[in-house]
Order: sequence, then C-alpha cells, then structure tokens
Amino acid sequence: MSVKLSPIWTGMQFFSSAGQPLSGGKIYQYLAGTTTPATTYTDSTGSVSNANPIILDSTGRYSAQIWFTTGASYKLVLTDSTGTTILTEDNLTGVNDTASVNASEWVTSGFTPTYTSGGNTFTVPGNQTSIFVTGRRLQLVDSGTTYYATVTASSGAGPTTVTVLMDSGVLDSGLTVVNYSLLNGANESIPLTNVIRPAFHAHLSVNQISSAVTIIYQTVDNQQGSGYSSGTGLFTAPLTGWYSFFASVLMTNNSGGTVANGIEIVVNSLQVSGTSIDQVTGTARIYSTGVVAYMVAGQTAFAQGQAVFNANNFATSSVSSSFSGVLVS
Repeated sequence: MSVKLSPIWTGMQFFSSAGQPLSGGKIYQYLAGTTTPATTYTDSTGSVSNANPIILDSTGRYSAQIWFTTGASYKLVLTDSTGTTILTEDNLTGVNDTASVNASEWVTSGFTPTYTSGGNTFTVPGNQTSIFVTGRRLQLVDSGTTYYATVTASSGAGPTTVTVLMDSGVLDSGLTVVNYSLLNGANESIPLTNVIRPAFHAHLSVNQISSAVTIIYQTVDNQQGSGYSSGTGLFTAPLTGWYSFFASVLMTNNSGGTVANGIEIVVNSLQVSGTSIDQVTGTARIYSTGVVAYMVAGQTAFAQGQAVFNANNFATSSVSSSFSGVLVS
C-alpha cells in the first residue's frame, strides 16, 4: 500500500479546553467532506490499519502515526472520550502527495439539514432557493452512508424546503450532511455526451383490471438511473432535457359492445400524444404511441389508457404492453 504521512496530528499531545491531557480522546478518520469511515495506517509500510476511532492514551497521545492512502483526501475529527467534537480538519492529503487532486466537485454547504417526514424532503435554514435549484446534484450523508440525488423542487423564504429524487436509497431522520455540486443544473457546462443518460424499459406482467386509467408497467426490464417507478407507472425526469417515449398496450374488450380504446402519453399533466381506434367485443388489439417531449427535472411522464380498465375492458399482460424512455438531448 502506497501511503503518505498525515500533515497534522502525528506525534502530538492533545489537551482539553481546561488544559488537561485529553485522556481517552478519539480521532475519527473519514473520506473528505463526508462521514464515511476511511482507513489510515500506523506507519510508512501501509500494512497495519489504525483503529477507527484512534483512542488516545492517558497522556493524550497516540503511540503510532497516521498515514494516508496516496491519492486520497481525508477528514479527521477530534473528540473527547464521550464523543463530543473538539476540532474537525477536512480535505487533508498526505505530505508530498502529488497524486491527490484537492479540488472537489462538491461544495460543502455548511447547512444543517432537517429531514421532513413523508418523502425525500428536508429543510435548511434561510432562503437557499438560489442554491438548491431544480436539477442541481446533491451529495447527502444519512446515517453514515453517502447518497446522491437531484433537486426536483425547493421553496420557502426560511427555512427552505428541498425535494430530491434519489439515485438510490431513501432519506430518513439520520440525514446530517448536504453538499451541492459546482454545476447548478440549469445551464451546466459539462457536455451532455459525458452525462449518464436516464433510460428505462418496462412491460406489463399482470393484467390491469381496476378503475385506474394510468397503466402501471410492473416489470422493469432495463433501467439506467432510477427515474421509472414500477409501483406507480411514473417516470420522473432526473435531468432537464428532451426525452423520447414509446408506449404500447394490448387491450382486450369483452364488454359486449364496441369501445373506443386507445393509449396516450402524458407529460407534466398534459396529454402530448395518443392513438384511438374503436374496438369491437371479443377482440384484443395492440395500441401504440410515441413522442419527443421537453421535461424539466422533477416533472413526470406516464402512459394511460383512453378507456377505464374493468373486468370487461382491460390491459393484458404481455411483452406487447411496454413503456420506454430515454434522454436524447
């Protein structure tokens, strides 16, 4: 293991604010800008890991040293024996570590987020809507785990309520850290060719017979990102841009009469495409439609049947009943 000596807190004696040796004090080691534990080493061989936290002896000293992995950035947190934080030093790299890049794409917000029950929302003090703009990427630490998300809405003059679309996981009361990206999401400078484009394909795996019109394609065959929900049938745009959608459904009519069946695509609560053909009783017919539509991050798209589904008129489970979408530009 290639390691470099920590520029601080090696060979030191620590004291309390009262001037007493910091007996039983602790040094926690994290990845820079997070509360994700990180490994440091006891000497230049990089073969033996330090405990995390490092426990100081009765004189407030630590007999070994602190060595960082080459190319990595760290945060060190000093606490007393009860875990009360005394000092935090962030964005540290080893002495003469030329492999490290100190610049980070994440800006430390300095805000203390408060989780709001009932969804992936939280509040921060003051009016921060100019920072938490729709489409901006966030780095979140919840119960010691680092997550990533996209802002879908923010409002309020103080506190500011922020709603996010998570790449994975869900938020809860363990939320402690929120950092935001250098790019604000509105007119980002990064070329779109370097962006992972949201995309999905799902099909109907259970006959849909209910009072609902929204078609819920329950089986996700492929997905890049986490925009489509197989529980609701909704695709939520994680990025602003032009999206291409295609939807199809195999409908069965056993009503005893002729029904105007069809399929529609709805984006941001507006029907943007559709097809409709009268269907006589005792037949099954495949309906399809497609569209290219502009979406702002956080807006939704879904497919719906023109007719209400019931025991006599229903969407039939089949690979012919599918919904797909992709960010094209």
